[in-house]
Amino acid sequence: MFRFARLILLALLALFLILLAVANRDTVTLQLMPDQLAGIFQVTGDVPLFVLMIVMAGGGFALGYSVEYIREWKIRSEARRAKKEAKVLEQEVKSLRAKTGDDEDDVLALLK
Repeated sequence: MFRFARLILLALLALFLILLAVANRDTVTLQLMPDQLAGIFQVTGDVPLFVLMIVMAGGGFALGYSVEYIREWKIRSEARRAKKEAKVLEQEVKSLRAKTGDDEDDVLALLK
């Protein structure tokens, strides 16, 4: 069910991108520096508007993902620490049960 929903979502996204490309085929001049700073470093180029829109949206998604990744760093590190601690405690419980014989059957423990 989820695979089918994902395929439908990807198809809708592809349709949206195709419609965006067809509707925005005009070229725009991309200029990375203002005219006043043209002598220092000037890069210009003509690109289709839909390419610029898709690149900017992708950059926005990448920036948002990066910010969230950094924000959740503390949560992930605490989860790793808790997982290691739980593993150590599980091993300690296992060794204590082996010493006391809690793993054995109660009937067998009475017969001893």
